[in-house]
Amino acid sequence: MRIGCFFQGAIVLGLVLLTNLDLAAQSIDFRLSSFKFSASHRFRIETWDNATSLSAAAAAGNSYLRVRSRFSIAWRPAKPIEFNVRLANEFRYNFVPENRKFTLDEVFFDQLNFVWTNFGSYGIDLIFGRQDMFFGDGFLVADGGPLDGSRSAYFNAVRTIWKVSEKNRLNVFYCIEPEKDRFLPQLNSQEKKLVEVQEQGWGVYYSSNGDNLALDIYQIARYGSRRVGRESGENDHTLGFRTVVNRRGSIIFTGEFACQLSPEIDFGGVGEIEYRSVAARQMPKRLAAGMIVLSGDQEESGGAGWNPMFARWPKWSESYIYTLTLENGAAYWTNLFSVYVSSSIDLHKTLELQIRYHRLMAFAESQTAVFPGGGGRVRGDLAIGHLLYKITDGIKGHFLCEYFNPGNYYFAGADDYLWARAELLISY
Repeated sequence: MRIGCFFQGAIVLGLVLLTNLDLAAQSIDFRLSSFKFSASHRFRIETWDNATSLSAAAAAGNSYLRVRSRFSIAWRPAKPIEFNVRLANEFRYNFVPENRKFTLDEVFFDQLNFVWTNFGSYGIDLIFGRQDMFFGDGFLVADGGPLDGSRSAYFNAVRTIWKVSEKNRLNVFYCIEPEKDRFLPQLNSQEKKLVEVQEQGWGVYYSSNGDNLALDIYQIARYGSRRVGRESGENDHTLGFRTVVNRRGSIIFTGEFACQLSPEIDFGGVGEIEYRSVAARQMPKRLAAGMIVLSGDQEESGGAGWNPMFARWPKWSESYIYTLTLENGAAYWTNLFSVYVSSSIDLHKTLELQIRYHRLMAFAESQTAVFPGGGGRVRGDLAIGHLLYKITDGIKGHFLCEYFNPGNYYFAGADDYLWARAELLISY
């Protein structure tokens, strides 16, 4: 039914394009034609032990090399029109366990879209096709296919961007995210799952960026999501706002709060106060303290728990997304309350150290005796160290280390874990 609605919407959009074609054609300059090429190669070595099960007896050590390559072409046949194509591949070579099969994996379309800038002289940009979308800090819209990890984050979407004024934008989008990539062909297809069940959604996102105050207001809907242990699909409509106060100053406040209206009322939000040094080479250059609030599944309130919508990505931790897998799914952020502190220090003009500490808790006790299996609401302590380096504009990377010590939210005897990664990114 909703796919039919999608095609109906496409027909309406086509009629709008045709009725405005004469006006739009007046602004097209067919004398301009150009190609732009770019490429990148990302090398990662990751190693971790029992981050998923928290069991020392699980013998769940992992160590592997993962290499992602991208090749992009942007073609502008006329001044307001652009076509973008990006092919990508990510393969892994496993060191531990050694019995995992090595494969070069599949080559897929990471982007394939058509862009019409300033359509009809109305200040509206139209983007149709496979594209990246990231709104605000990625609290609700960031990744369309969470199960393929960091190899891609694309959406199959139609999006319009109305430039209301110099500092105000209105984004409207509609997307379809299938379980597997069935819209575009792959070379050496591996039939990878991108999401547990097919999802569709739409959103209206208005942003106003003043000199010292930024304000975003949005409504986002998602259909077809399903969590582990739940048979029926869940449809969520989310209303929220995000604000950044004194964003060009030395003390900055960032806050976001959203409310989900179905199937029951749930809520989520983040708040952070940050100090940024305005003096050159002052240490530390950044200090911050914040809070993360995501409601849980509580029988007394009737809430089903926060649904992260299109934001199942490692926004707060690269390692803890694996620990969430056996609860509701990989990177399924819900039932979480965290207070944290963080800092950034410039060790050199090409070297930056970031550190963060989270005290992780839960709104509701675990609902199963299998996993997490504890009777408390303390998830545990998470410490993160992140060292970023930059050799040139096209050669950079990082070293990342995360340590988690579980609390009484997990079963008795739950073991701590250490997770580490080294990355080199080459782009040209």
